[in-house]
Amino acid sequence: MYPLDFEEFLMALGEDRLIAEIRQAFDRDTPLPESLHVRALEHYRTFLVTGGMPGVVNAYLSEVRIMDALSTQHHILNSYSCSECDVAWIGHP
Repeated sequence: MYPLDFEEFLMALGEDRLIAEIRQAFDRDTPLPESLHVRALEHYRTFLVTGGMPGVVNAYLSEVRIMDALSTQHHILNSYSCSECDVAWIGHP
C-alpha cells in the first residue's frame, strides 16, 4: 500500500471541484482565486500532517479531527519502528 498523493487526498475529502479548479489554473498558468488558494493550502497542511497514509487519512475523515489522525499515525509509525527493531535484532545474534 502506498501513500496518497495530494490529488487523491482531495478526492477522499470530496473536493472534486477544487481539483478541477487547480488543474484549470495550472493549465492556464494563472493563480487560483484567493478563496480557493486558502482552502487548498488548508487541505495541503492537513495532507502534510497525515503524510498521505491511507489509515491516517481514513481516521481523519471519520471524525475530521486531526488528533484522531495523529493518534493513528503514531500507532502506525510505532508498529513500523518495532518491526524494524525486530528485524535488526534477528540479523545480529
